[in-house]
Amino acid sequence: MKPDDEITGFTAAVSGQRLTSIPADMARQSGRRVGVAAVVLAVFWIIALVVRNVLSESYPGALGLEAWPMPGSLFAGAGLVLSVALAVAARRLEDRPALLLKLGLVFQVVTAGLVAFPSQWHPFVTPTRISWVCVVILVYPSIAPNTPGRTLLASLAAATMDPLAVWAAGLRGVPVDTHPLALISMFLPNYLCAAVSVVPAHIIRHLSHQVREARELGGYRLGALLGSGGMGQVFRAEHRLLARPAAIKVVRPDVLGTGQARHIALERFKREAKAAALLRSPH
Repeated sequence: MKPDDEITGFTAAVSGQRLTSIPADMARQSGRRVGVAAVVLAVFWIIALVVRNVLSESYPGALGLEAWPMPGSLFAGAGLVLSVALAVAARRLEDRPALLLKLGLVFQVVTAGLVAFPSQWHPFVTPTRISWVCVVILVYPSIAPNTPGRTLLASLAAATMDPLAVWAAGLRGVPVDTHPLALISMFLPNYLCAAVSVVPAHIIRHLSHQVREARELGGYRLGALLGSGGMGQVFRAEHRLLARPAAIKVVRPDVLGTGQARHIALERFKREAKAAALLRSPH
């Protein structure tokens, strides 16, 4: 089997159960979603640049926003370039979903840093203030879910970007309120969002487990759909014990019908199976 047809990438130990794999087509779909997430965040960066550098200067005070300090536009520009680069890479790496998903997690953390540092260039604390990093923590895993363990680690790393940005501001000599309650009120929402971000991953884990069970057929595990005809569908498959590739044809339920028509369709299928069993071609 080719690498892109193998079952890839989703390995994690969660609640004492090990999720070793998901079907290859589902893994590819998750990999493609990395590109979608990159496009969504690129749009966010464009909106941020327009709002902060055009609208806030043309209509000062109208939006309750001030223009970013100079590094803000540089960080936003870097975020836009990074998002576009990942979107392009996602198209070129469609046959390597496991690598794409790992790149996506790195992208999530770096994007959180690019959001946090300009936002915390001059840190201030208010009881109701929630960092824009929370948007990254919640949006990215919802679009391109990964395993629960990897999602949690990446989200915690992303949540830590705000504390790092505040620490960097202190090193630059910016006054920072270091009272414990003030710091908790500033950073706690980030880590709560990181905990919530694993919900999509758990849902995908549950669905992939159901798909795996549905694709168990005797001693074979069904893979990608190879083709379909008037009566059945052919799937790539692999014997679970012998690790031998095969093609499995199943009857489409919608053509079986009922009564005599069902009996005739099944008999035709049995004759076809017996005829195929007599073949000795290596193809």
